Amino acid sequence: MKIKNKSDEFMKSKKIDLKKIIFIVSVIVIIILILLLFEMFIKNDDNNISFNIESDKKRASEISKLYKDDYASPVLLKESSINKSGSYELRGNYECIKINTNLNVNLILNNANIVCNNGPAIYVENAKSLHVDLNGDNYINSNTTADLDGAIYSKDDLIFTGDGLLNIVSNYEGIVSNDNLVFKNGKYLINSVETAIKGKDVVAIENGSFTIHSSGDGIKSSNNQNSSKGYITIDNGKFDIDSSLDGLQAETDVLIGNGEFRIKTRIDNEESSKAIKADNMIEIKDGKFDINSVDDGINSNGNMKIDGGDISINSNDEGIKVTGMFINCGNLIINSKDGIKASYFKMDGGHLVINAQDEGITTLNDINKYNATCEINNGNIDIYMGPGSKGGIICLGSFIIHNGVINVTGDLPFVFSGTVFDDGGTIVMNGENVDDISIMAPRKKTTNNGNNNNHSEHSIRRDKNTQKKDQ
Repeated sequence: MKIKNKSDEFMKSKKIDLKKIIFIVSVIVIIILILLLFEMFIKNDDNNISFNIESDKKRASEISKLYKDDYASPVLLKESSINKSGSYELRGNYECIKINTNLNVNLILNNANIVCNNGPAIYVENAKSLHVDLNGDNYINSNTTADLDGAIYSKDDLIFTGDGLLNIVSNYEGIVSNDNLVFKNGKYLINSVETAIKGKDVVAIENGSFTIHSSGDGIKSSNNQNSSKGYITIDNGKFDIDSSLDGLQAETDVLIGNGEFRIKTRIDNEESSKAIKADNMIEIKDGKFDINSVDDGINSNGNMKIDGGDISINSNDEGIKVTGMFINCGNLIINSKDGIKASYFKMDGGHLVINAQDEGITTLNDINKYNATCEINNGNIDIYMGPGSKGGIICLGSFIIHNGVINVTGDLPFVFSGTVFDDGGTIVMNGENVDDISIMAPRKKTTNNGNNNNHSEHSIRRDKNTQKKDQ
């Protein structure tokens, strides 16, 4: 009996030890999971944000190389219907050109005048692609229908080349392609009631001069069913866009490599009238921009990268409204009601000037993207706020400055609700250098969803020397 009792006690002790081990292991696993979740969703320092700021889509210069400018000796077009592949020259007056073939067709417009009162002036019902080569001065006037809504309407790829002029007047849209729409050169004057230039899968512009007056959008890519399409890519060119609605509008990305842009939007109503709008990503790598917009100057549901160029934005609403914004270099001047609104704002160089009525730079939490963060690694920021403004820099999360110069003038230069990390740089508030921004900045309380409630007098933060010790 004693032996049995000792055996039972031994087994019981083993069971207890096993339970302790299981309990300890479980606690360790839970702690590890909590730390991983913290790292993924809560922790938000200057090293754990990865911007998706390089689009994998083809640029205009890459796309244009896919289409050869190899025109066979053209024949003079004498009829309005084209049913065979080949090169056709158009000189003089024509009515309602229709193309229906399974192969490539080249049209050489050589001082041509095309009119159609009951449809597109040039209608591609079927073709592998239509190449239009511009020579001299060419005119198109179309009174078309809502179904075939372009003065030039193609169900297939449409490519424009040449150095000539194309002047389009349309009661609906100007140039429309249901596939790729490519411009390699040329001069375009377009007056349209609806969108002036629309390519469904992509609008690719390598060069050219575009003067657009539209009661709809200026240039648009409309494919919202495929994330690899529906974008605008521009490498060089000159653009003068006066539109009632959006100037450049893409269902996915707007990618600009260079060029000269003057964009004006005119209609202040419930419809979108933004100068540059994308549902996913905007990249500007160079160029000159003169933007005057009744709505946002630049707007994206995704990220935006500025990597050079001279950009001037005058807006009655937000100058720039995006999810994440990265300024690497370039000059950006914003005159608007609110300057920049983003979830994550990061600046590594360049010069940013904001003149705003209400808010200068505002970072807000986006539960699906980033915690609110304003990170300054280099560059110069000058912010000038109007009387009674809400804040020059409002950061409802982490404010980080490693280097650079921030100069803010206004009633409330800085408003914070999260942590402040300052290990370098120069901060000027209303003309005076500030060594400890945490003492000077009012604190804004937030609810769980990031909405603002009220201000308290001052925030309590670590001074710069303490922060350096903690590194």
